[in-house]
Amino acid sequence: MFEYCVGLFLLYPVIGIIHAQQYDFESHRVLLKMVISAKS
Repeated sequence: MFEYCVGLFLLYPVIGIIHAQQYDFESHRVLLKMVISAKS
C-alpha cells in the first residue's frame, strides 16, 4: 500500500502536466500527508 501511495505521489505532477492543468499544490500536499500516514 505504501509503494502505491509513493507511486501516486510521484505521478501526480506528471499527470497534471499531461492534462495541461494548473498544478494544484494543495492537493499534492494532502497526498503527501496520505503517504506519510500510510508509511507510519
